[in-house]
Amino acid sequence: YRLDRNQLVDSSCPHLASGIRTNQTLRILSLSYNNLQGPHFCDLMAALTTSRIEQLHLVNTHLTDSSCPHLTSGIRNNQTLRTLNLSYNNLDGCHFSDLMAALTTSRIEELHLYNNHLTDSSCPHLASGIRNNQTMRTLDLSHNNLQGPHFRDLMEALTTSQIEELHLGRNQLTDSFCPHLASGIRNTQTLRTLNLSRNNLEGPYFSDLMTALTTSRIENLHLYDKHLTDSSCPHLASAIRNNQTLRILDLSMNNVEGPYFRDLMEALTTSRIEELHLDRNHLTHSSCPHLTSGIRNNQTLRKLNLNENNLEGPHFSDFMAALTTSQIEELHLSDNHLTDSSCPHLASGIRNNQTLRTLDLSWNNLEGPNFRDLMEALTTSRIEELQ
Repeated sequence: YRLDRNQLVDSSCPHLASGIRTNQTLRILSLSYNNLQGPHFCDLMAALTTSRIEQLHLVNTHLTDSSCPHLTSGIRNNQTLRTLNLSYNNLDGCHFSDLMAALTTSRIEELHLYNNHLTDSSCPHLASGIRNNQTMRTLDLSHNNLQGPHFRDLMEALTTSQIEELHLGRNQLTDSFCPHLASGIRNTQTLRTLNLSRNNLEGPYFSDLMTALTTSRIENLHLYDKHLTDSSCPHLASAIRNNQTLRILDLSMNNVEGPYFRDLMEALTTSRIEELHLDRNHLTHSSCPHLTSGIRNNQTLRKLNLNENNLEGPHFSDFMAALTTSQIEELHLSDNHLTDSSCPHLASGIRNNQTLRTLDLSWNNLEGPNFRDLMEALTTSRIEELQ
């Protein structure tokens, strides 16, 4: 049941409460982008305790810290609520601890607190909320400001939680927080997805995080837009070389072009990675030999995203030659400054390739006499989607 963007205000809460109080069929209620902050919000939360609602979305409803006691009463003894989305509110303050305390007795599996102006002082309360919680599986804390001395409390609590998916993107974390992140993931056996994107982890302690990755069970690691440079590649390489669980690695919007990029590509051959994102990494055609060594005999990589780089040049042919022996099913080369002179190399790459199903060549400049080579090769390929 969706009532998003209906200009509802606090005075609507008693009516909403009467609608859900004894309703035994309503499972999803979305009230996002209204303005429910006020004295009557407590009526809605009181009604929540007797409803059967499983998903409640209160995104951008102008809730503040003063709403936390009412949210607390709504979730404390509710045994049906599984997803609570409180993103784009402003819950930081002295009452935030009440909400976190109530979390320990709820059955919530998925909690979204994206962009809630949370600071380092919220970390002890977050820690108490997840420490011994046995139901929470997804926690989204992205776009807050959790960097500070109490961040370690949150990471320590992670080791005894059951969280499988943790989002910490855009939290102003720097390289000095990598030891705390490392301690958090090293001994947790449940965490499968970790999103650290849009922080700034480049630095001497980044290696601590990568070392911890080798003993973790993480399958999806998102490190896009993290100011990582070529000097981070040896640490990334050591992390993925013998890691047998990592399946998705997102390094988009970094700057890994340089002499150490080859270390990362060599490590790729012994990893189990199935999906690699390297779009917008300032890669040039001189990176193609290293990309070649990474994919040539790799039997697990299925998706490779190289969009918005600049791979046009004499070494692009090396990369296309290696494509024929890879197992890649999806290749993205959008906006790579490719011209008509690249078409024969593209043609040789796809001509007898039996695995490639999706090829994205959009936003290039392939017009010219050699374009026909690419189209002729298409007839013997197994490509199902061409962009």
